[in-house]
Amino acid sequence: MRCAGSRPIWPDLDAGIAELRRVLRPAGRLTVSWYGGEHPSRSVRRLVLPEDQLERVENGLRSRFADVRRMRTRRCTVFDARVENTLP
Repeated sequence: MRCAGSRPIWPDLDAGIAELRRVLRPAGRLTVSWYGGEHPSRSVRRLVLPEDQLERVENGLRSRFADVRRMRTRRCTVFDARVENTLP
């Protein structure tokens, strides 16, 4: 599942993350990206989330997913979260 640029419109981050986790199947993968990265363009600099909000997203994902990684691309901050494989 991919989710891009929608985090600020979630009225409740924890509930949003719980719902994303609920709809993923075992061994599922979620990718969330947001404006920022190493060199955000001038037109989106006002949309870049401050570090405390990025940490909140990362911590929220860690509370529901087995493996979470945060990466910065040239123009985006990307979270990759994976569900533990519970199938035999």
